[in-house]
Amino acid sequence: MAEVGHIKAMAGRLGAKVAAPVSKKTGLVVAAPGAGAKLAKAAQPGIETISEAEWLKLSVPCVNAKDSFGELN
Repeated sequence: MAEVGHIKAMAGRLGAKVAAPVSKKTGLVVAAPGAGAKLAKAAQPGIETISEAEWLKLSVPCVNAKDSFGELN
């Protein structure tokens, strides 16, 4: 799958605050295969979890649009 650094960079370009630890402020976790304890902690109510493949499917069109048209509103 995608390199973790690449996913973090994409998220940052889209305005997300990227953090490694899962906390009560976490809204979304992009889970790599074998995520382990972080994935278990992300199972808390209010924290959405998606796979790397789902993240790429959602984010790549947004990054491409931002590159083509500037800032997204």
